[in-house]
Amino acid sequence: MGKLGWLGFIPLAIAMPALADCREFLPVGAATAEVRKTVSPSGTLITSDNWNTDFVVPGDRPHRTIRATITAEQTAPFALKLFLKYADNTADKFFENTVRLTAGRPLVLTGTPRPQSQPFQVNVFVGGLEAIGSTYRVQVQGRP
Repeated sequence: MGKLGWLGFIPLAIAMPALADCREFLPVGAATAEVRKTVSPSGTLITSDNWNTDFVVPGDRPHRTIRATITAEQTAPFALKLFLKYADNTADKFFENTVRLTAGRPLVLTGTPRPQSQPFQVNVFVGGLEAIGSTYRVQVQGRP
């Protein structure tokens, strides 16, 4: 994983690591990856939206559970999805729904990796037409 492996989960977007404050669900590594985004309009032929955020899962240890914590800065309905992606080009969907997030109140989505197989990536989809212009933070942690 190189010099960035200490992050635990490294978002493929801009990484802003923050120390985890969690007692039961231990972060992988010394810190937890967190990304702050504002939902952009839907894509066109020239531009694309920013509704997907991918986090790299370090392969140095197995994870029994993976969780994504989403915290909105404004109350709004958000379209949310959580996927775990595997090296064989498959993915498991653990959540898909539109949820009205309350500003400052975290929503936790969890996924369980397949037996005998670990994902290489976590995809968190946060968007929706009614959420355009709304800002949120997403944080991913793994439990060994």
